[in-house]
Amino acid sequence: MLWKLLPKRPNWFVELMREDGFDPKSPQPLASLIKEIMRDRNIWCLSLAAAGLYLPISVIGDLWGVTFLHIHSGLSTGLSSLLTTLIFIGFAAGGIATGHLSDRLKRRKILFVTGAILSSVIAVAIALTNSGPLWMTAMLMIAVGLTTGSQLLAFVMTADVAKRHNRAVKLAFVNFVVMVLPVFIQPAVGFLAQVGVAKGLVPSTGQELQGYGLIVVLMFISTGLSLCVKDTKPRKEKFVMAH
Repeated sequence: MLWKLLPKRPNWFVELMREDGFDPKSPQPLASLIKEIMRDRNIWCLSLAAAGLYLPISVIGDLWGVTFLHIHSGLSTGLSSLLTTLIFIGFAAGGIATGHLSDRLKRRKILFVTGAILSSVIAVAIALTNSGPLWMTAMLMIAVGLTTGSQLLAFVMTADVAKRHNRAVKLAFVNFVVMVLPVFIQPAVGFLAQVGVAKGLVPSTGQELQGYGLIVVLMFISTGLSLCVKDTKPRKEKFVMAH
């Protein structure tokens, strides 16, 4: 379907790539481009900050949220699953809102950093409100999703400054880092939650927080990294249709 339906690169876009230094007869070798990316301090800061900011989705939402709420807050498995789903709803809304607002403000970094700070603080609040009312837990889950939505600005900031002919590879690199981090963090959270637990027994609230604490720490580290990224502005693209 991709081969059949995906349109060919239009000539007018090739002309735009030429403005960025692209030569169709002598494209940059992939190995050279990857080496260039690996030496780019800003793209590393963006990638790692985005990966840390995405942890509420990739670790809590995708795997440990239901177990954590079930043990930490004493909720049923079904209700814990429902509350965990609120993170994804918040993330979808937050991503759209921060993207639109950053276009209106013509600034990216301020929203990226603000989202990182707020999501980290809310992640701490979730750990401290195990005995709070149900509505409070629900609001915190939505809130952590909303603020985590600013993570998508890492891709936008990458696209703002990347040349047209290597933009896709740089975006793929950012996404690669975001997706690889949970490969290590998901089992690490489970391992920490099991420390001190006898075989066959369920972790206590304190032991669950051992694992959850790793997420919070990494989110605060990602907040620090978000302060180091370079700010960008929306890039004006001109579209010239070929006759």
